Amino acid sequence: MQNQPQVKKQALVIGVEVYQGTIAKVAQAENDVKAITAALDQLCIPVTTLLNSQATKSKIESKIRTILSSLGPGDNFYVFYAGHGFADSGNNYLTAWDLDSSDLVGTSVQLKYLYDQIQDNGCNGVIFIDACHSGMRLASAARELDKRFSEQELQTMFAQAKHCAAFSACQDSELSWSSSKLGHGIWTYHLIQALTGNAPRAYDSGRYLTSESLQQYLSTEVPKTARVEQNAIQTPWYAGAQSSTFLIADVQSLLAAKAAYTSPDINDIEFVNNETESVKRLSGFAKRVHREPTKHSREAREFIQRCAVDDIDSDVESIRQRVGKSALFKWAEIKIDESDPGCLITPSFHYSYTIEQDEDDPASVECSRRLTQLTDFSLLTNPKFNQAFQSTFDGVRISHKKALIKDIVEIIESKNLQTTFKLFVPSDFSWCRIIVPKRGQILFSPTNLEFISSGTPEELLEQLFDTLEELRSNHNLLIHPFTLKKV
Repeated sequence: MQNQPQVKKQALVIGVEVYQGTIAKVAQAENDVKAITAALDQLCIPVTTLLNSQATKSKIESKIRTILSSLGPGDNFYVFYAGHGFADSGNNYLTAWDLDSSDLVGTSVQLKYLYDQIQDNGCNGVIFIDACHSGMRLASAARELDKRFSEQELQTMFAQAKHCAAFSACQDSELSWSSSKLGHGIWTYHLIQALTGNAPRAYDSGRYLTSESLQQYLSTEVPKTARVEQNAIQTPWYAGAQSSTFLIADVQSLLAAKAAYTSPDINDIEFVNNETESVKRLSGFAKRVHREPTKHSREAREFIQRCAVDDIDSDVESIRQRVGKSALFKWAEIKIDESDPGCLITPSFHYSYTIEQDEDDPASVECSRRLTQLTDFSLLTNPKFNQAFQSTFDGVRISHKKALIKDIVEIIESKNLQTTFKLFVPSDFSWCRIIVPKRGQILFSPTNLEFISSGTPEELLEQLFDTLEELRSNHNLLIHPFTLKKV
Protein backbone atom coordinates (compact mmCIF):
# COMPACT_ATOMS: atom_id res chain seq x y z
CA MET A 1 0.00 0.00 0.00
CA GLN A 2 1.43 3.36 -1.01
CA ASN A 3 2.06 6.10 1.51
CA GLN A 4 -1.01 8.21 2.03
CA PRO A 5 -0.88 11.99 1.51
CA GLN A 6 -1.19 14.22 4.55
CA VAL A 7 -4.84 14.76 5.41
CA LYS A 8 -6.70 16.50 8.20
CA LYS A 9 -8.37 14.17 10.68
CA GLN A 10 -11.13 14.79 13.19
CA ALA A 11 -13.19 12.47 15.35
CA LEU A 12 -16.51 12.72 17.15
CA VAL A 13 -17.02 10.18 19.94
CA ILE A 14 -20.53 9.93 21.39
CA GLY A 15 -21.75 7.77 24.24
CA VAL A 16 -24.87 7.70 26.35
CA GLU A 17 -24.85 5.24 29.22
CA VAL A 18 -27.28 7.12 31.46
CA TYR A 19 -30.30 8.89 29.95
CA GLN A 20 -32.49 11.51 31.49
CA GLY A 21 -35.86 10.23 32.64
CA THR A 22 -36.62 6.52 32.90
CA ILE A 23 -34.71 5.25 29.84
CA ALA A 24 -32.61 2.19 30.69
CA LYS A 25 -28.85 2.43 31.00
CA VAL A 26 -26.54 1.12 28.29
CA ALA A 27 -23.97 -1.12 29.96
CA GLN A 28 -20.30 -0.11 29.51
CA ALA A 29 -21.02 2.78 27.11
CA GLU A 30 -19.05 5.22 29.24
CA ASN A 31 -16.02 2.93 29.34
CA ASP A 32 -16.32 2.47 25.59
CA VAL A 33 -16.25 6.20 24.96
CA LYS A 34 -13.26 6.84 27.19
CA ALA A 35 -11.23 4.00 25.67
CA ILE A 36 -12.09 4.92 22.08
CA THR A 37 -11.15 8.54 22.81
CA ALA A 38 -7.78 7.40 24.20
CA ALA A 39 -7.20 5.09 21.22
CA LEU A 40 -7.87 7.84 18.67
CA ASP A 41 -5.68 10.19 20.67
CA GLN A 42 -2.83 7.67 20.40
CA LEU A 43 -3.30 7.86 16.62
CA CYS A 44 -2.91 11.66 16.86
CA ILE A 45 -6.52 12.22 15.77
CA PRO A 46 -8.14 15.26 17.46
CA VAL A 47 -11.26 14.07 19.31
CA THR A 48 -14.46 15.80 20.37
CA THR A 49 -16.21 13.73 23.03
CA LEU A 50 -19.88 13.94 24.01
CA LEU A 51 -20.70 11.76 27.01
CA ASN A 52 -24.06 11.32 28.73
CA SER A 53 -25.66 14.73 29.41
CA GLN A 54 -23.33 16.39 26.90
CA ALA A 55 -24.79 14.24 24.13
CA THR A 56 -28.10 16.00 23.52
CA LYS A 57 -29.74 15.82 20.10
CA SER A 58 -28.97 19.47 19.33
CA LYS A 59 -25.37 19.18 20.55
CA ILE A 60 -24.68 16.03 18.50
CA GLU A 61 -26.05 17.57 15.31
CA SER A 62 -24.23 20.83 16.00
CA LYS A 63 -20.87 19.10 16.53
CA ILE A 64 -21.31 17.12 13.32
CA ARG A 65 -21.79 20.35 11.38
CA THR A 66 -19.01 22.22 13.20
CA ILE A 67 -16.38 19.51 12.78
CA LEU A 68 -17.23 18.94 9.12
CA SER A 69 -16.90 22.68 8.45
CA SER A 70 -13.18 22.30 9.22
CA LEU A 71 -12.76 19.35 6.83
CA GLY A 72 -12.90 18.99 3.09
CA PRO A 73 -12.52 16.44 0.30
CA GLY A 74 -9.79 13.93 1.11
CA ASP A 75 -9.87 14.61 4.86
CA ASN A 76 -11.00 11.97 7.36
CA PHE A 77 -13.94 12.16 9.76
CA TYR A 78 -14.32 9.37 12.35
CA VAL A 79 -17.54 8.92 14.32
CA PHE A 80 -18.08 6.45 17.16
CA TYR A 81 -21.41 5.96 18.88
CA ALA A 82 -22.37 3.82 21.88
CA GLY A 83 -25.95 3.96 23.12
CA HIS A 84 -29.50 3.03 22.22
CA GLY A 85 -30.41 2.68 18.55
CA PHE A 86 -33.64 1.91 16.75
CA ALA A 87 -35.42 2.00 13.38
CA ASP A 88 -38.73 3.61 12.48
CA SER A 89 -40.38 3.33 9.08
CA GLY A 90 -37.16 1.90 7.69
CA ASN A 91 -35.03 4.79 8.96
CA ASN A 92 -32.29 4.27 11.56
CA TYR A 93 -31.82 6.54 14.56
CA LEU A 94 -29.17 7.11 17.22
CA THR A 95 -30.67 8.22 20.52
CA ALA A 96 -29.51 11.26 22.49
CA TRP A 97 -29.29 11.85 26.23
CA ASP A 98 -32.48 13.94 26.16
CA LEU A 99 -34.44 11.15 24.47
CA ASP A 100 -38.19 11.39 25.07
CA SER A 101 -39.76 7.93 25.09
CA SER A 102 -43.04 9.45 23.90
CA ASP A 103 -41.31 11.02 20.87
CA LEU A 104 -38.43 8.73 19.93
CA VAL A 105 -38.06 9.96 16.36
CA GLY A 106 -38.26 13.65 17.20
CA THR A 107 -35.66 13.47 19.97
CA SER A 108 -33.13 11.20 18.21
CA VAL A 109 -30.51 11.77 15.51
CA GLN A 110 -31.33 10.16 12.19
CA LEU A 111 -28.37 8.21 10.86
CA LYS A 112 -29.11 9.52 7.38
CA TYR A 113 -28.51 13.06 8.70
CA LEU A 114 -24.93 12.10 9.58
CA TYR A 115 -24.51 10.26 6.27
CA ASP A 116 -25.82 13.19 4.19
CA GLN A 117 -23.59 15.69 6.01
CA ILE A 118 -20.50 13.58 5.24
CA GLN A 119 -21.50 13.04 1.60
CA ASP A 120 -22.19 16.75 1.06
CA ASN A 121 -18.81 17.62 2.55
CA GLY A 122 -16.87 15.15 0.40
CA CYS A 123 -14.56 13.98 3.17
CA ASN A 124 -13.92 10.34 4.02
CA GLY A 125 -16.29 9.16 6.74
CA VAL A 126 -15.73 6.16 9.00
CA ILE A 127 -18.67 5.41 11.30
CA PHE A 128 -18.54 2.91 14.18
CA ILE A 129 -21.88 2.04 15.76
CA ASP A 130 -22.27 -0.09 18.86
CA ALA A 131 -25.98 0.55 19.00
CA CYS A 132 -27.69 -2.23 17.10
CA HIS A 133 -30.93 -2.81 19.01
CA SER A 134 -29.13 -1.03 21.75
CA GLY A 135 -30.60 -0.96 25.10
CA MET A 136 -34.20 -0.81 26.19
CA ARG A 137 -34.09 -4.05 28.14
CA LEU A 138 -34.07 -3.31 31.84
CA ALA A 139 -32.35 -6.38 33.23
CA SER A 140 -29.90 -7.77 30.74
CA ALA A 141 -26.38 -7.28 29.45
CA ALA A 142 -27.87 -7.23 25.94
CA ARG A 143 -28.21 -3.92 24.15
CA GLU A 144 -31.69 -4.13 22.58
CA LEU A 145 -34.61 -2.00 21.46
CA ASP A 146 -37.92 -3.37 20.29
CA LYS A 147 -37.66 -1.38 17.02
CA ARG A 148 -34.59 -3.03 15.57
CA PHE A 149 -32.03 -1.31 13.35
CA SER A 150 -32.83 -1.57 9.64
CA GLU A 151 -30.02 -3.41 7.91
CA GLN A 152 -31.66 -2.71 4.55
CA GLU A 153 -31.29 1.05 4.94
CA LEU A 154 -27.66 0.67 5.97
CA GLN A 155 -26.87 -1.55 3.00
CA THR A 156 -28.62 0.73 0.52
CA MET A 157 -27.20 3.93 1.92
CA PHE A 158 -23.56 2.94 2.36
CA ALA A 159 -23.26 0.74 -0.71
CA GLN A 160 -23.76 3.92 -2.76
CA ALA A 161 -21.31 5.93 -0.68
CA LYS A 162 -18.18 7.13 -2.43
CA HIS A 163 -16.21 8.04 0.65
CA CYS A 164 -18.09 6.58 3.61
CA ALA A 165 -18.07 3.27 5.45
CA ALA A 166 -20.00 2.04 8.47
CA PHE A 167 -19.19 -0.70 10.96
CA SER A 168 -21.92 -2.01 13.21
CA ALA A 169 -21.73 -4.29 16.21
CA CYS A 170 -24.15 -6.94 14.96
CA GLN A 171 -26.72 -7.87 12.36
CA ASP A 172 -30.30 -6.67 12.69
CA SER A 173 -31.52 -10.09 13.84
CA GLU A 174 -29.05 -10.16 16.74
CA LEU A 175 -28.14 -8.30 19.90
CA SER A 176 -25.01 -6.34 20.70
CA TRP A 177 -23.61 -7.66 23.97
CA SER A 178 -21.44 -6.10 26.65
CA SER A 179 -19.17 -7.81 29.15
CA SER A 180 -18.53 -6.73 32.72
CA LYS A 181 -15.30 -8.75 32.67
CA LEU A 182 -13.98 -6.87 29.64
CA GLY A 183 -15.45 -3.59 30.87
CA HIS A 184 -16.75 -2.82 27.37
CA GLY A 185 -19.19 -3.79 24.71
CA ILE A 186 -17.71 -6.95 23.19
CA TRP A 187 -17.54 -5.51 19.68
CA THR A 188 -16.09 -2.21 20.92
CA TYR A 189 -13.49 -4.06 22.98
CA HIS A 190 -12.09 -5.69 19.86
CA LEU A 191 -12.31 -2.41 17.94
CA ILE A 192 -10.18 -0.81 20.66
CA GLN A 193 -7.62 -3.60 20.37
CA ALA A 194 -7.35 -2.98 16.63
CA LEU A 195 -7.02 0.80 17.00
CA THR A 196 -4.32 0.56 19.68
CA GLY A 197 -1.95 -1.80 17.89
CA ASN A 198 -2.91 -4.83 19.96
CA ALA A 199 -4.48 -6.95 17.22
CA PRO A 200 -1.81 -8.22 14.80
CA ARG A 201 -4.38 -10.13 12.75
CA ALA A 202 -6.27 -6.89 12.06
CA TYR A 203 -3.54 -5.29 9.94
CA ASP A 204 -2.79 -5.44 6.26
CA SER A 205 0.97 -5.65 5.53
CA GLY A 206 1.57 -5.65 9.26
CA ARG A 207 0.64 -1.98 9.75
CA TYR A 208 -2.47 -0.85 7.85
CA LEU A 209 -5.89 -1.06 9.47
CA THR A 210 -8.26 -1.13 6.50
CA SER A 211 -11.99 -1.57 6.18
CA GLU A 212 -11.44 -5.10 4.90
CA SER A 213 -8.81 -6.17 7.42
CA LEU A 214 -10.76 -4.70 10.35
CA GLN A 215 -14.01 -6.38 9.37
CA GLN A 216 -12.28 -9.72 8.90
CA TYR A 217 -10.72 -9.38 12.35
CA LEU A 218 -13.99 -8.35 14.04
CA SER A 219 -15.93 -11.09 12.24
CA THR A 220 -13.53 -13.65 13.67
CA GLU A 221 -13.00 -12.39 17.22
CA VAL A 222 -16.38 -10.95 18.23
CA PRO A 223 -18.43 -14.14 17.70
CA LYS A 224 -15.88 -16.14 19.71
CA THR A 225 -15.93 -13.69 22.61
CA ALA A 226 -19.74 -13.44 22.56
CA ARG A 227 -20.00 -17.22 22.85
CA VAL A 228 -17.54 -17.34 25.75
CA GLU A 229 -18.79 -14.29 27.66
CA GLN A 230 -22.54 -14.46 27.04
CA ASN A 231 -23.21 -17.81 25.31
CA ALA A 232 -24.69 -15.70 22.52
CA ILE A 233 -24.44 -15.17 18.78
CA GLN A 234 -23.15 -11.79 17.59
CA THR A 235 -22.03 -11.14 14.03
CA PRO A 236 -20.32 -7.80 13.22
CA TRP A 237 -21.63 -6.03 10.16
CA TYR A 238 -20.03 -3.71 7.60
CA ALA A 239 -21.39 -1.51 4.82
CA GLY A 240 -19.41 0.51 2.32
CA ALA A 241 -18.37 0.73 -1.28
CA GLN A 242 -17.34 -2.76 -2.34
CA SER A 243 -15.00 -1.58 -5.12
CA SER A 244 -12.19 -0.32 -2.89
CA THR A 245 -10.54 -0.94 0.46
CA PHE A 246 -10.84 1.96 2.88
CA LEU A 247 -7.75 2.89 4.93
CA ILE A 248 -8.76 3.57 8.52
CA ALA A 249 -5.36 4.01 10.19
CA ASP A 250 -1.66 3.30 9.85
CA VAL A 251 -0.59 1.84 13.20
CA GLN A 252 3.12 1.60 12.41
CA SER A 253 4.05 4.28 14.95
CA LEU A 254 2.10 2.46 17.68
CA LEU A 255 3.77 -0.82 16.87
CA ALA A 256 7.16 0.88 16.88
CA ALA A 257 6.45 2.47 20.25
CA LYS A 258 5.55 -0.90 21.72
CA ALA A 259 8.98 -2.17 20.70
CA ALA A 260 10.77 0.94 21.96
CA TYR A 261 11.83 -0.46 25.32
CA THR A 262 13.05 -3.91 24.39
CA SER A 263 16.67 -4.95 24.69
CA PRO A 264 18.49 -8.29 24.87
CA ASP A 265 20.78 -6.81 27.54
CA ILE A 266 18.04 -5.71 29.92
CA ASN A 267 16.84 -8.19 32.50
CA ASP A 268 14.17 -6.07 34.17
CA ILE A 269 12.65 -2.61 34.49
CA GLU A 270 11.23 -1.39 37.80
CA PHE A 271 9.55 1.83 38.83
CA VAL A 272 10.22 2.89 42.40
CA ASN A 273 9.31 5.39 45.07
CA ASN A 274 10.88 5.65 48.52
CA GLU A 275 9.70 7.99 51.26
CA THR A 276 10.62 8.30 54.92
CA GLU A 277 7.93 9.07 57.48
CA SER A 278 7.65 9.21 61.26
CA VAL A 279 6.15 6.14 62.90
CA LYS A 280 3.62 8.53 64.43
CA ARG A 281 2.05 9.10 60.99
CA LEU A 282 0.98 5.48 60.58
CA SER A 283 -2.77 4.92 60.80
CA GLY A 284 -2.43 2.32 63.53
CA PHE A 285 -0.27 4.47 65.80
CA ALA A 286 -2.32 5.73 68.75
CA LYS A 287 -0.54 8.79 70.11
CA ARG A 288 -2.00 8.47 73.61
CA VAL A 289 -1.25 4.76 73.83
CA HIS A 290 1.84 4.00 71.75
CA ARG A 291 5.41 5.18 71.98
CA GLU A 292 7.92 5.57 69.17
CA PRO A 293 10.56 2.84 68.97
CA THR A 294 13.92 3.93 70.32
CA LYS A 295 15.98 1.09 68.91
CA HIS A 296 16.03 -1.49 66.16
CA SER A 297 14.62 -4.83 67.26
CA ARG A 298 12.28 -7.60 66.21
CA GLU A 299 9.61 -6.24 68.54
CA ALA A 300 9.91 -2.78 66.99
CA ARG A 301 9.59 -4.18 63.47
CA GLU A 302 6.52 -6.20 64.41
CA PHE A 303 4.96 -3.16 66.11
CA ILE A 304 5.49 -1.09 62.96
CA GLN A 305 3.93 -3.83 60.82
CA ARG A 306 0.80 -3.84 63.00
CA CYS A 307 0.53 -0.06 62.81
CA ALA A 308 0.98 -0.08 59.03
CA VAL A 309 -1.72 -2.63 58.09
CA ASP A 310 -4.38 -0.07 57.13
CA ASP A 311 -1.89 2.15 55.29
CA ILE A 312 -0.74 -0.76 53.13
CA ASP A 313 -4.27 -2.01 52.46
CA SER A 314 -5.44 1.49 51.50
CA ASP A 315 -2.55 2.10 49.11
CA VAL A 316 -2.85 -1.24 47.32
CA GLU A 317 -6.63 -0.96 47.01
CA SER A 318 -6.25 2.54 45.59
CA ILE A 319 -3.91 1.24 42.90
CA ARG A 320 -6.24 -1.69 42.21
CA GLN A 321 -9.11 0.73 41.61
CA ARG A 322 -7.04 2.93 39.32
CA VAL A 323 -5.76 0.01 37.27
CA GLY A 324 -9.25 -1.48 37.11
CA LYS A 325 -10.85 1.74 35.91
CA SER A 326 -8.19 2.05 33.23
CA ALA A 327 -9.72 -1.06 31.58
CA LEU A 328 -6.26 -2.44 30.81
CA PHE A 329 -7.30 -5.78 32.30
CA LYS A 330 -10.42 -7.57 33.41
CA TRP A 331 -11.23 -6.88 37.05
CA ALA A 332 -10.82 -10.58 37.80
CA GLU A 333 -7.23 -10.38 36.52
CA ILE A 334 -6.26 -7.69 39.06
CA LYS A 335 -5.67 -9.60 42.27
CA ILE A 336 -4.30 -8.81 45.70
CA ASP A 337 -1.88 -11.56 46.74
CA GLU A 338 -3.54 -13.65 49.47
CA SER A 339 -0.19 -14.40 51.06
CA ASP A 340 1.00 -10.79 50.83
CA PRO A 341 -1.72 -8.10 51.06
CA GLY A 342 0.89 -5.51 50.08
CA CYS A 343 1.26 -7.01 46.60
CA LEU A 344 -1.05 -6.48 43.62
CA ILE A 345 -0.76 -8.97 40.74
CA THR A 346 -1.84 -8.39 37.13
CA PRO A 347 -1.10 -10.37 33.96
CA SER A 348 1.61 -7.85 32.96
CA PHE A 349 3.19 -6.54 36.17
CA HIS A 350 3.26 -6.69 39.97
CA TYR A 351 2.83 -3.68 42.27
CA SER A 352 3.92 -3.71 45.90
CA TYR A 353 3.85 -1.34 48.85
CA THR A 354 5.95 -2.02 51.94
CA ILE A 355 6.54 -0.13 55.18
CA GLU A 356 9.63 -1.06 57.17
CA GLN A 357 11.58 0.42 60.04
CA ASP A 358 14.17 2.87 58.76
CA GLU A 359 17.72 1.54 59.03
CA ASP A 360 19.10 4.84 60.34
CA ASP A 361 16.29 6.14 62.55
CA PRO A 362 14.34 3.61 64.67
CA ALA A 363 11.47 6.14 65.08
CA SER A 364 10.98 6.43 61.32
CA VAL A 365 9.72 4.13 58.58
CA GLU A 366 10.68 3.72 54.95
CA CYS A 367 7.68 3.46 52.65
CA SER A 368 8.53 1.78 49.35
CA ARG A 369 6.42 1.45 46.21
CA ARG A 370 7.57 -0.88 43.43
CA LEU A 371 6.25 -1.84 40.03
CA THR A 372 8.10 -5.02 39.05
CA GLN A 373 7.94 -8.09 36.79
CA LEU A 374 6.88 -6.00 33.81
CA THR A 375 6.30 -8.38 30.90
CA ASP A 376 4.43 -6.15 28.44
CA PHE A 377 6.67 -3.22 27.53
CA SER A 378 3.94 -1.76 25.31
CA LEU A 379 2.24 -0.57 28.49
CA LEU A 380 5.01 2.01 28.89
CA THR A 381 3.54 4.03 26.02
CA ASN A 382 -0.10 3.39 26.92
CA PRO A 383 -1.84 6.58 28.19
CA LYS A 384 -4.19 4.59 30.44
CA PHE A 385 -1.28 2.84 32.14
CA ASN A 386 0.55 6.11 32.69
CA GLN A 387 -2.57 7.82 34.00
CA ALA A 388 -3.12 4.99 36.49
CA PHE A 389 0.37 5.59 37.90
CA GLN A 390 0.44 9.38 37.67
CA SER A 391 2.66 10.78 40.49
CA THR A 392 3.19 7.30 41.97
CA PHE A 393 6.92 6.83 41.31
CA ASP A 394 10.03 9.03 41.49
CA GLY A 395 12.48 6.70 39.84
CA VAL A 396 13.08 4.00 37.25
CA ARG A 397 15.52 1.16 37.84
CA ILE A 398 16.92 -0.92 35.01
CA SER A 399 18.75 -4.19 35.65
CA HIS A 400 21.48 -5.07 33.20
CA LYS A 401 24.15 -7.69 32.65
CA LYS A 402 27.32 -5.71 33.13
CA ALA A 403 28.70 -2.41 34.34
CA LEU A 404 31.89 -0.39 33.91
CA ILE A 405 31.72 1.94 36.88
CA LYS A 406 35.47 2.47 37.21
CA ASP A 407 35.72 3.40 33.52
CA ILE A 408 32.86 5.87 33.90
CA VAL A 409 34.53 7.54 36.85
CA GLU A 410 37.88 7.73 35.04
CA ILE A 411 36.27 9.37 32.00
CA ILE A 412 34.50 11.93 34.18
CA GLU A 413 37.72 12.79 35.99
CA SER A 414 39.86 12.89 32.84
CA LYS A 415 37.47 15.32 31.21
CA ASN A 416 37.20 17.36 34.41
CA LEU A 417 33.44 17.04 34.26
CA GLN A 418 33.04 17.40 38.02
CA THR A 419 32.47 21.09 37.39
CA THR A 420 29.54 20.25 35.07
CA PHE A 421 27.76 17.79 37.31
CA LYS A 422 28.32 16.26 40.71
CA LEU A 423 29.91 12.87 41.09
CA PHE A 424 29.82 10.67 44.19
CA VAL A 425 31.76 7.40 44.26
CA PRO A 426 33.21 5.23 47.08
CA SER A 427 36.82 4.09 47.01
CA ASP A 428 35.91 0.53 46.00
CA PHE A 429 33.95 1.72 42.93
CA SER A 430 30.97 -0.38 43.98
CA TRP A 431 28.59 2.35 42.82
CA CYS A 432 28.52 5.94 41.64
CA ARG A 433 25.96 8.72 41.70
CA ILE A 434 25.85 11.43 39.03
CA ILE A 435 23.70 14.51 39.59
CA VAL A 436 22.91 16.20 36.30
CA PRO A 437 21.59 19.78 36.80
CA LYS A 438 17.98 20.31 35.70
CA ARG A 439 17.72 16.63 34.79
CA GLY A 440 17.92 14.30 37.76
CA GLN A 441 20.20 11.80 39.45
CA ILE A 442 21.68 8.62 38.02
CA LEU A 443 22.73 5.93 40.47
CA PHE A 444 24.89 3.29 38.84
CA SER A 445 25.71 -0.08 40.42
CA PRO A 446 27.17 -3.30 38.96
CA THR A 447 23.67 -4.61 38.21
CA ASN A 448 21.34 -1.59 38.17
CA LEU A 449 20.98 1.85 36.72
CA GLU A 450 18.51 3.97 38.66
CA PHE A 451 17.28 7.37 37.50
CA ILE A 452 15.69 9.65 40.11
CA SER A 453 13.27 12.33 38.95
CA SER A 454 9.46 12.63 38.78
CA GLY A 455 6.65 11.86 36.34
CA THR A 456 4.67 9.00 34.86
CA PRO A 457 6.48 5.77 33.96
CA GLU A 458 6.77 6.90 30.34
CA GLU A 459 7.99 10.36 31.39
CA LEU A 460 10.62 8.87 33.68
CA LEU A 461 11.97 6.75 30.84
CA GLU A 462 11.88 9.73 28.46
CA GLN A 463 13.84 11.81 30.98
CA LEU A 464 16.34 9.00 31.42
CA PHE A 465 16.87 8.76 27.67
CA ASP A 466 17.24 12.52 27.33
CA THR A 467 19.76 12.66 30.18
CA LEU A 468 21.83 9.81 28.78
CA GLU A 469 21.75 11.43 25.35
CA GLU A 470 22.91 14.76 26.80
CA LEU A 471 25.83 13.05 28.52
CA ARG A 472 26.73 11.23 25.31
CA SER A 473 26.37 14.11 22.84
CA ASN A 474 27.70 16.96 25.00
CA HIS A 475 30.37 15.14 26.98
CA ASN A 476 31.07 11.96 24.99
CA LEU A 477 30.14 10.03 28.11
CA LEU A 478 28.42 6.71 27.42
CA ILE A 479 27.31 5.45 30.82
CA HIS A 480 24.81 2.78 29.81
CA PRO A 481 26.59 -0.41 28.70
CA PHE A 482 23.43 -1.91 27.23
CA THR A 483 21.32 -1.30 24.17
CA LEU A 484 18.10 0.49 25.01
CA LYS A 485 16.40 1.82 21.93
CA LYS A 486 14.19 4.89 21.92
CA VAL A 487 11.90 5.41 18.93
